[in-house]
Amino acid sequence: MDITDIKRALRLYFIQQLAKDEQIRSENMLDPDFYYTPNSEGIGCLSDSYREALRNENSQGLDRAIEVANAFNLSSQPMDSGFKRFYREFIKIELELLDVLLKRECSDYSDEINYLYDDDTGLSNPAFGSYGADAKPLERLALVTHAVVVSNKQSSAGKISGKVRKEATDKECRDFDACALEFLTSGINYPNTHIATTCKRRTANAYAHDKLRKRVGVIKGELSGH
Repeated sequence: MDITDIKRALRLYFIQQLAKDEQIRSENMLDPDFYYTPNSEGIGCLSDSYREALRNENSQGLDRAIEVANAFNLSSQPMDSGFKRFYREFIKIELELLDVLLKRECSDYSDEINYLYDDDTGLSNPAFGSYGADAKPLERLALVTHAVVVSNKQSSAGKISGKVRKEATDKECRDFDACALEFLTSGINYPNTHIATTCKRRTANAYAHDKLRKRVGVIKGELSGH
């Protein structure tokens, strides 16, 4: 099971889940009988459970991971090495999804445009389709469910070199890196996800959350000498 296929499938799953959540929220708009119950605490507890799963302390979401793998015609046998890789990436995408849902609990939609793109998965130029089965074109960005146009970055005309791209990224993430470094040297063992989320918001960084979380991991590794 190729990691690119895994990440591409899970990025689509991620966008679909956000669209489903937003459609449910839109259906409750202007309903005088609807009473909203905040769920920040529940989301936080679930996030903690997923982080434990990443440390191999439980199997949170295993049944759901099998269901998603089957939906994308990927291996769903728990003992298969390919599925184990898929399951780990599934946990990561679930954590990213919960981060977004937690922000929605605070009515924060300030950077959701970033969730439609991710260079690491190869997804770009999303095709717009409805969440339902009728596949009618959408007018609202919040209901995007199909990001299926895959860019061939290796053959793209005018593609800049990896070195130039890295230099550009480092320049744009300078403030973010400084913010992350402040957290990592504070003496408190903050989770990488928390650092990435907070520093992304503080520095108004436009990069995708999972890319910034990886930058936090790199900085942490450099500090520890690994």
